[in-house]
Amino acid sequence: MQWSWNGRSKRAAWFLLPVQVAGRSQQQINELFEKEGQMQSADKLQEDTNEAKNTLEAYIYDLRNKLYEGLGPYVQETEREALSAQLSAMEDWLYDEGEDETKSTYVNKLEELRAKGDPIEARAADDAARPAAIEELQSIVNQYLQLADSSLPAHAHFEGSDRETLRREAGAALEWLNEKVALQAQLHKYDQ
Repeated sequence: MQWSWNGRSKRAAWFLLPVQVAGRSQQQINELFEKEGQMQSADKLQEDTNEAKNTLEAYIYDLRNKLYEGLGPYVQETEREALSAQLSAMEDWLYDEGEDETKSTYVNKLEELRAKGDPIEARAADDAARPAAIEELQSIVNQYLQLADSSLPAHAHFEGSDRETLRREAGAALEWLNEKVALQAQLHKYDQ
């Protein structure tokens, strides 16, 4: 470091000296850091375990409510009763024997319930999305049919065989769609 006083330069040297903290040796400090890391890991594991337990509990309540409300048409009565009984048993286990289980146990129990609940929710989601998908396919088919029948100069490059192919494929798509819609109408909402 240089500094100047009245035009004269002087140099000052800086030295770093090792400092000990509050009379503890480096080994003691390292041991304390290690213990702190272990406590942080234990806290993180406990937080993750609590989160897994809360997720399981929330899924139990959520699915039970949905079974008798929004998901009702998508599950047979016998399946609903069996699943509801399983949810009640899981809730009882959660507040009794499962109070102090490991994170992996809670995750496994949740997966066990999801294996039964997810297909029901998927049927409901498919049923909700189906009308829009049908409408979209019908709209696309109609666009191709209009294109095949178009006399606009921009579409003049389509030859007669191309237009006939468009009509045939659009008709086949509509026929397939109508067949699938008719088959779907024969099924109950709880059928897979």
